[in-house]
Amino acid sequence: MLSRDDRSFSHHSDTGIETHLSSFKLKSVWLTFVPSDRWLWWVVGLFSFLGFLSLNDGMLYTPDSIRYLLWAKSLSQFNGFIDLASAEPTRYVVHAPLYSVLLAPFVAIFPGDVVPAKIVSLALGLMLLLVSYRWMEVRGGRWGARIGTLILAVHPLVLLFSTHILSDVSFAVVLLWCFFVVGNEENKAVSLQGLKLALLVTAAIFLREVGLALWVSLVFFLVWRKNFRAAAMVFLIPLVFYGAWFIRNEILVAGFEQPQIQNSKLFFSHIYTPRNAGMLSEFTARILNNGAFYASNLGSLILFPVQGGGSFPVVTNNDPMMPLVIGSLKMLLIPLGLLQVGLVVWGGIARRRDERLMPLFLVFFLCYFGLLLLYPIIDNRFLFPLLPLFLGFALVGAGDLQDRFFPAWDGKRLSLGIAAGLSLLLLPNLVWISNLVANNLRSVNTSKEEFETRTVTGEYPELYRKSFRYAGEWITQHADSSTVIATRWKELTFWLEGQKLIEVDPVMSLEAFESILRDYEAGYLVVLSDPSGIRDLEFQMVQSRRFRFVPVYRTGSVEVIRVLRPPREKSPAGAPDEGGLQGSLALTEEERETRTMFREGTLLLERGEYQKAHARFKSLWDKSEGSGYAALFTGITLGFAGQAQGAMAVFEEFKRLSQAGSFLQHAWYHQEFLSLLQQSEANPIAGSKALMLRTVAVNYLTLGFRYQARMIIDRAIEADSSYYPALAFGVSCALENGDTSGARKYVEGIQSLDPRRPQTLSLVTLFSLFDSLTTISDPKQRVRHLFALSEVLERVGLREYAMDHLLSILEMEPRNVVAMMELGRLYILKRRWAPAAKMWNRAQFLSPDAVTIPDEVLEWMERRK
Repeated sequence: MLSRDDRSFSHHSDTGIETHLSSFKLKSVWLTFVPSDRWLWWVVGLFSFLGFLSLNDGMLYTPDSIRYLLWAKSLSQFNGFIDLASAEPTRYVVHAPLYSVLLAPFVAIFPGDVVPAKIVSLALGLMLLLVSYRWMEVRGGRWGARIGTLILAVHPLVLLFSTHILSDVSFAVVLLWCFFVVGNEENKAVSLQGLKLALLVTAAIFLREVGLALWVSLVFFLVWRKNFRAAAMVFLIPLVFYGAWFIRNEILVAGFEQPQIQNSKLFFSHIYTPRNAGMLSEFTARILNNGAFYASNLGSLILFPVQGGGSFPVVTNNDPMMPLVIGSLKMLLIPLGLLQVGLVVWGGIARRRDERLMPLFLVFFLCYFGLLLLYPIIDNRFLFPLLPLFLGFALVGAGDLQDRFFPAWDGKRLSLGIAAGLSLLLLPNLVWISNLVANNLRSVNTSKEEFETRTVTGEYPELYRKSFRYAGEWITQHADSSTVIATRWKELTFWLEGQKLIEVDPVMSLEAFESILRDYEAGYLVVLSDPSGIRDLEFQMVQSRRFRFVPVYRTGSVEVIRVLRPPREKSPAGAPDEGGLQGSLALTEEERETRTMFREGTLLLERGEYQKAHARFKSLWDKSEGSGYAALFTGITLGFAGQAQGAMAVFEEFKRLSQAGSFLQHAWYHQEFLSLLQQSEANPIAGSKALMLRTVAVNYLTLGFRYQARMIIDRAIEADSSYYPALAFGVSCALENGDTSGARKYVEGIQSLDPRRPQTLSLVTLFSLFDSLTTISDPKQRVRHLFALSEVLERVGLREYAMDHLLSILEMEPRNVVAMMELGRLYILKRRWAPAAKMWNRAQFLSPDAVTIPDEVLEWMERRK
């Protein structure tokens, strides 16, 4: 029963806080921080039970979750922050580091298991319920706190983030705790209050960098309250810690390692606008796009945050209740969303005079949403820390409206109304959670044989189809510890025995993909396939002419693919290998059809039959029910076919997807290229037009679109036949297309244009060496010839071909120290430190007096210790 007295607001004086509640009197929030309400402990017990039933060894976010775990493992071994699972160990930390510190003691006790780390997250979820109960009790009375805690206990996001390795729950706890300290400390303890707040703000920043919003808003609030001593402490202490970390991470470590994803650069990168646009245009585009996304999600944050599964692949529609609930929510989502937002706003209005922290809340929300609107990635997860705050205001708003319009409702009548309302409002979340728990229990009880035969995994959501444990066990049985595994899914490392991983992104360029496999001598590729059969890196495997890919093992949706290397001197020309379609695996008819369609679409791209290729990929997109991979290639083929507007519309869709990640980046690339092509059409200056077209051609070739790159570079030459860089790049395009006679024609054009230029002479020499290589059979003479060829290839900018020839030398003469040193030098230029160290160490071992390892390599070797 919720009476008016039970919901009476606390009154804050300038000297402290006095709380008037009919059921009890709070002497101090901190003296009785752990509530004694039995009803609350029943709710906590329910949450704990659901949490334990939801535990598994899967990762909800890749690679975020596994990064936290790998850093925790390194810390537990007193190695500092370093990712030792990778073939290229790195010390750069892309996420806030404190959560890994919290996990480290438990990882030290259970080093080979994921579940204990998740239990830490579950304990933090329990703490969030307790802190939220106190937060809502002080503002809305005991019954308000009970209702709010029950809503949190069966809230899908609270359960999900409390059973996975993510820092969001711990950040929410620290956030609420910080507001407690601001509201409940007395002025006579100003120094202690300032120290507490400074430490809490520091913890918030090191749990989620969006904690900077709390830091700024709290400093402003304390200055406004004329609490200058506390404001100085809150400003300076986090500044010292964060400044030291920034220097360590963003300047010292990042300066040496030069990571692909760097926080300080990501924020100022172009994601939504062309590179030549100003940052003001980029930020404006982000604000509009992100604002629309978060506005559409705020209305469902409190009660229905993951209707239909959202971006969390843990539920299915095989439960008969799910379609009913989802259908009902679709019809009621707008009115219910307006109701939730309205209650939060009304609660803030009703509380404005009694809430001493209202100015702090307003400034905090302004700073927090300001960062979310400007951040280049969108995710409903970023709203999660605000959930307890919004829920508290919504309960206050509901209580105030009841007092105003239904004052006679009390006793059993009110209790029955609350019970009926909660039953209806919480039903969708209860159905969703029961579906999650059922799927989790089924997957835990599925045998290894069932996963391998895929007799049941098709019925599971994505999270429960990823059986990396069995894939890791297979690899350890079939590969030695020196074998490098290429994969996107770094959680595989927990079931390997010494094998190192190298990360490959599903939409990385073909050039980078082939380069990584070669430089790190990857023996296996581990990929995931969606229910239709489309695999990670499908396009790269089809397009690669340096490697063959043969599937050798499958468990659930995980495939282990053997990476085979044909002779290095073999021409890169030739049709894509057919072995990657099936290998030794038995595919379902749907999977075979899907992979055949994808392969056909790719081959049609290479023949320039773009309309037919588009039809293939569009069919795949429809067949796979929204595959990001199929959608991306649907847009690409539209662009190649000259339908720029249709392509742009497809690419724009990725901006509205949560955590679109690399797909969003790849879509941006193609938007940039289409924009350049459109600008080139309107450009009357021949040289400038040729420059634009060459830029597009270079990028298309890097990404693996060989035919389109060749067509675009020919257009550049047609626009300006005297543009030397276009003719020179035509040689690369022709060689990648396997057209050596065409490459010679480009060289002839270069000779007629500028015969004395050093690059012209090098290209003429290059083809002369190619011709003479076919006539040399003596091994020693052939090695000398390959050295000369690699030197010229590097000189004309074909470094990857040069490295191929140096590796051919080592295949012929494994103890050739000069080839090792040359490869080591080229690896340094590419910042591939592990292969560089391997080559230089081998060279020094074979010739200790003649070989000195470069200082950069020694520094890297020292850093990885």
